[in-house]
Amino acid sequence: DATSAAISAVPAPKASSAEAGPTQASAPTHPGFAEASDPTILLWKEALEHFGREEDILRRLLRKFCDRSGPTLEGLQQAVLKGDMDTLRREAHSLSGSCAYIGAASLQAAAIALEDTADQPCTQSGGDGTGELIAAAMDRVKQEQKRLLLAIEYKLAHDERAGPAR
Repeated sequence: DATSAAISAVPAPKASSAEAGPTQASAPTHPGFAEASDPTILLWKEALEHFGREEDILRRLLRKFCDRSGPTLEGLQQAVLKGDMDTLRREAHSLSGSCAYIGAASLQAAAIALEDTADQPCTQSGGDGTGELIAAAMDRVKQEQKRLLLAIEYKLAHDERAGPAR
């Protein structure tokens, strides 16, 4: 159906050659990687405060977040496909909380928007436009998740090249 097609058809972010900038042999490469160095995607200093400035703990949690990102997104998509707005709302709420904890403000905002969309009366009753509202909110979550995963990859790779905690 149209909703499942919209959910699975999110293109990867594109980076122009001007955005790509210089690359280093040890730096991960991926379309949009230059954008990943944007410090507003992953609010490192704010996240670090949650962990008593213990960078090793934050790095481990970020790796765990990356490892769980696929199953998290799958859970959201399954809830959408089943039309289970209660589960969708719960899963989106859980994602937004995790994002707040690790300093992922953009993905947090997208998850909150998805949660709010799942909570709207037209969504609950199956009214006109339900599929489009949910698909648009899911697209935003998927795009922000991709941006965040690239930012985490960039940050962790950058820190490893820089040596001991700074």
